[in-house]
Amino acid sequence: MKILLVIHTRTVGGVERHAMALMQGLRARGHEVAYAGPAKGWLGRRVAELGLPMLDLRMRGYLDLPSMLRLARYAGDFGADLLHGHSQRGSHYAAMAGLIARLPAVATAHSPRSWRFFGAARRIIAVSDSVRRTLVEHGRAERKIRVVYNGVVDLLPGIGNAPELRAELDLPPDALIGGMVSRLVSQKGHDLIVRLMAEHADLHNFFLVVVGPDRTRWGRQVRELAESLGVAHRLRFLGERHDVGPLMASFDFVLAPSRQEGFSLTLIEAASVGKPVIATAVDGNAEMIVDGVTGLLAEPESVAGLASAIRRLRDEPGLGERLGAAARERYEREFTDEAMIRRTVAVYSEAIDSRRRKLEPPRALPPLQT
Repeated sequence: MKILLVIHTRTVGGVERHAMALMQGLRARGHEVAYAGPAKGWLGRRVAELGLPMLDLRMRGYLDLPSMLRLARYAGDFGADLLHGHSQRGSHYAAMAGLIARLPAVATAHSPRSWRFFGAARRIIAVSDSVRRTLVEHGRAERKIRVVYNGVVDLLPGIGNAPELRAELDLPPDALIGGMVSRLVSQKGHDLIVRLMAEHADLHNFFLVVVGPDRTRWGRQVRELAESLGVAHRLRFLGERHDVGPLMASFDFVLAPSRQEGFSLTLIEAASVGKPVIATAVDGNAEMIVDGVTGLLAEPESVAGLASAIRRLRDEPGLGERLGAAARERYEREFTDEAMIRRTVAVYSEAIDSRRRKLEPPRALPPLQT
């Protein structure tokens, strides 16, 4: 199968990492993959490093007809069987180019905010049931929607030596370490953890490690908040890192205090290395985590609830190990990259078959009986 992925992005986050894993996984399983999107962003650079076919496509706004025509022409030249758009803009251009080139398109909605511009796709992938419900509530045809949970490559084999990483980060040997691996944007809730550190004096030995591109407005605001509250010395900002597995292995737990979340790759990565997670019970978080079994959930925006969960992990012997082991078991059952690729290819096949049936000539009517 030849698949053309379409995504409008220049930054790096869960959507981009998912798209990269999908392209690599499809290629490893014998499919041919190409990418259409900005060449100068994180994903464009990674695609170039891998030597995958690429169309540098700007997609200015949602009505860039020249980009639609270029994409349709490129899909034909590549010999694509299907276009797969991600998020709203990528999905819109994939669907429009598909109509022009007479090719089926699949759209992936990665967020509860993503529900516009998916109507022309033959199939819509929702990354969680929460996202599926949002799509249906906003009028998308339920018969088109398939839930395919994100999956990640197993990080456990490469986790390395966690105590050495603690020394590298200049963290006290007895520190309680929570890690956040995400984009630095307000929806991820970094400020909630900074406030927690300032407001709950009994958690004075809790340190926060922040992983992700931090030269953002929100990154500056989080640093300023930590300085103003007197807890900046308990934060470590590492920027973008590629050794996520070893870093997570160095944490005592992973934090995801999101304000909204489609389906977090970070939570799956934490599960793959057997780390317990503390997260807010929003959207896909509440589907990924079984509260008290594979992680701990707190109410959205609740600093007190997050602090209470940290205390549980600190004070209940063996709780972190039990949660991490159960999360690892669930990862192996449901959230591997193999499961994600298999389910995604099944949706591709549905979309292609649906398009083929639409194009079949009508069957001849039987002769009238006289």
